[in-house]
Amino acid sequence: MDGTAVLWNAATGTVVQSFRVQEYRLTAVAVSGDGQRVSVAGGGRTATVWDVTSGKKLQTLTGHKDGITCVAM
Repeated sequence: MDGTAVLWNAATGTVVQSFRVQEYRLTAVAVSGDGQRVSVAGGGRTATVWDVTSGKKLQTLTGHKDGITCVAM
């Protein structure tokens, strides 16, 4: 576990993008309907939204009282 979430192209088996996350244990991932954003969350009580094309962090959502077990976009 190196703190990296990897988005794969299921058809080709190639890596689309890697996201460096601060979560020690990822528990939830969601991809937007248009495929442009991904949200990653976990036991550290934050969810992060990333731009798939650039790999840039768009927003970190904090304030959760417990670890996050589900995200949706």
